[in-house]
Amino acid sequence: MKNKQMHSPFWEKQCVVCHLAEGAVWPEPSNGTARGAITGTAVNQNNLWRKLQKFSVEGGPQLDHVISIPFLNMNSAYRFRIVLSQQEPDGKTGEYDAGLWLGLLPDEMGEAKNDGSHEISPAESPALRDLVKNTAVFRDGKTVFISWQTTAPVWGWVELQALEGISLEDEKLRDGKLQAVTKHPPLRSREDLAIGSCYGCHPESTLGASHPVRLYGGKDVHIPKELPTIEGMLTCVTCHAPHGSVAKNLVRETVKTKLCVACHYKYKNSSLSTMFD
Repeated sequence: MKNKQMHSPFWEKQCVVCHLAEGAVWPEPSNGTARGAITGTAVNQNNLWRKLQKFSVEGGPQLDHVISIPFLNMNSAYRFRIVLSQQEPDGKTGEYDAGLWLGLLPDEMGEAKNDGSHEISPAESPALRDLVKNTAVFRDGKTVFISWQTTAPVWGWVELQALEGISLEDEKLRDGKLQAVTKHPPLRSREDLAIGSCYGCHPESTLGASHPVRLYGGKDVHIPKELPTIEGMLTCVTCHAPHGSVAKNLVRETVKTKLCVACHYKYKNSSLSTMFD
């Protein structure tokens, strides 16, 4: 297991403990099919996704990538991610870097000829942040195209999965929004998720000497882009990985002082405990 320390709600797949807004429930669908309210019980999406499909283009490593995905069901829901590798995608060995899973509803996209191109941000994933740029998705008929550029020649492909058991056939858009039957329950705001949800189980009164949050980098402090912030604002998850970590207390580095001098760079190499590459 990569992470030695697992956050209990994540390990138990109780995503709603941290992510769902207080009091939010799944709305009951209009056809009477049961979809129970989310109340904090275990959530597991593994059985919802169909077999993984891979789409690639012929040729060697490239800088400009365009992947076509034909014959999609316009009323189905999909998820996809961009994957890059130094080896051919058919290879059974070798390492690869994968972006975040992104949702895809073809019926909502609009045709490319009608300005239906949408910029997307798979580079939010640290694995692709410095390699991928100018990413977009657009549709021509029932074929979806996903394009991106890389800063170095690499093999690239797209992995796609269809959502099983949920049809959008009778759930069209109204005024640009899905009807309530498919609307996801409200989630916490970014700040509440990254700070407020932590205090729900770890109140400030029990934390003792803890690093303050809601701070920004300044003259003597620089927050590296590798550490997550909310538009530059330091939160609990800047230093603690909410799902799991290799270190105790979910700290992102096994050596805490290495994490400290990542931001407080003036103290780097000031003692034996702060000497890092």
